[in-house]
Amino acid sequence: MPFSFVPYFWPPLPCLCSLHKIVPARIEHFADRQDADPSRIGPHGMLRFLTELGLDAEDRNVLILAWKLRAKTQCEFTWQEFSTGLTEMRVDTLDKLKAKIPLLNDELRNPQNFRDFYQFTFNYARVSSQRTLGE
Repeated sequence: MPFSFVPYFWPPLPCLCSLHKIVPARIEHFADRQDADPSRIGPHGMLRFLTELGLDAEDRNVLILAWKLRAKTQCEFTWQEFSTGLTEMRVDTLDKLKAKIPLLNDELRNPQNFRDFYQFTFNYARVSSQRTLGE
């Protein structure tokens, strides 16, 4: 079978069309006036987001979620990080994200994923001007 016909026979992927409507609405829902920038989920909005997910801020799953969303800064998600991460995880509601979180933990059993997670955690935890983690 020629390569160009293969995608025709693959099973359809779930539609994520609604994600483009949901993500901006979710960012606005979690963006807090007390945070500096309403186009991102900052520390106050992050607490609301984690509460709705049923996660404690100190839970390891929060770090795994930040890794999957490719967050650059602790305690915040940009619109781009949030939308790209949710799209890649194929979730478009908080309930689907809540159901996906235990599966994300399982991804760390793969040595390459664990290595990526470890590298992410190192860079995420340090201040941008640091070369090593402080004491």
